[in-house]
Amino acid sequence: MRKITLKGIKTKADRVFSEYIRKLHSDSSGRTICVTCGDIQPWKSHQCGHYFPRNKLGTRFHEDNAAPQCVSCNIFKRGNYTSYAAYMYRKYGQKKVEHLEHLSRQTLKLTIADYQTLIEGWKQMIAKMP
Repeated sequence: MRKITLKGIKTKADRVFSEYIRKLHSDSSGRTICVTCGDIQPWKSHQCGHYFPRNKLGTRFHEDNAAPQCVSCNIFKRGNYTSYAAYMYRKYGQKKVEHLEHLSRQTLKLTIADYQTLIEGWKQMIAKMP
């Protein structure tokens, strides 16, 4: 059996969280809307975009900081930040965005066990989705 590394479990957490977010935002036919350009695709074709970047561990796995984005917006337009900001303020309001910004600045150290707990929680929620 391979040894679980912090890097490996973090990568797995990213993958499972991404699936959870994209499925959470999908409609009954399994399609999601890119929050920055409105592109509609099957959830598997979109990515999990983050308003505050993933290197900010305090918000990396926060549901309100993540939403479906098309590859063009998330990768080629580097998150399409101006449109993402408009979406965030429209959906959550200034106070919530400021709270997320505060969380993004927090130092957070997660252990392998912490990641495993997060992954299992997301998997359970995914299993309950239609």
